Amino acid sequence: MQSRSGPPKDAFMALAAQLGFDPADPHTEALYAEVCLRASFADALRPLDLEGVDPIVLPPRPEATR
Repeated sequence: MQSRSGPPKDAFMALAAQLGFDPADPHTEALYAEVCLRASFADALRPLDLEGVDPIVLPPRPEATR
């Protein structure tokens, strides 16, 4: 069983290589760590019962539209 969230490292690196990233580059390793971190945030949301809850779409902030 995987001890951290996110895709298996070998699968991530294979996909990264297909997208043109160098799996041997330390930046790709850092990207994998970031993807796993983001996936752990999503894990906290999975148990929430959102049945019947409509999504809220916030308008863009004025400073973001400049």
